[in-house]
Amino acid sequence: MKVSLFLLTLILTINTYSQSEKSLEETKAYILKITNQYGELKDGSKINVEFYGDLLSVKSGMGKLFGSPIYYETLYDFKNVYRFKGPLRKSGNIGEIVIWVDATTNSKSYRWKKNVFKINMIDYQASEQLMIALQHLNKLLKNKTNIEKF
Repeated sequence: MKVSLFLLTLILTINTYSQSEKSLEETKAYILKITNQYGELKDGSKINVEFYGDLLSVKSGMGKLFGSPIYYETLYDFKNVYRFKGPLRKSGNIGEIVIWVDATTNSKSYRWKKNVFKINMIDYQASEQLMIALQHLNKLLKNKTNIEKF
């Protein structure tokens, strides 16, 4: 019993240590890669994410207008996360991630409000890795300072 507990602690420490070595840019690139590859919206449509500086942009299709696709874009500020939940296991090896975070749908006014970032991943293991990466992103953004020291 003591040996298995020790091994579990050692494995968790190694995983945490390796993730903490990732830079902000490496973390962002990994989030984009895994989300665009495995992520989908509640209706089953593919999700499209990208970063604008430190803000995560999520574009979802809403239909077509005069033959052109209409996209709904939400910007999420992962520096201000209120709560992480998940990944939750759903039927069919689906993982759901729920995060309460500051968001805006109007990039011109930047009126931020607490919003729910909810994403389904078509692979549960990918959802676990995405959650770790998003938590690491939150930690990196909180520690990032833009103020020049005197």
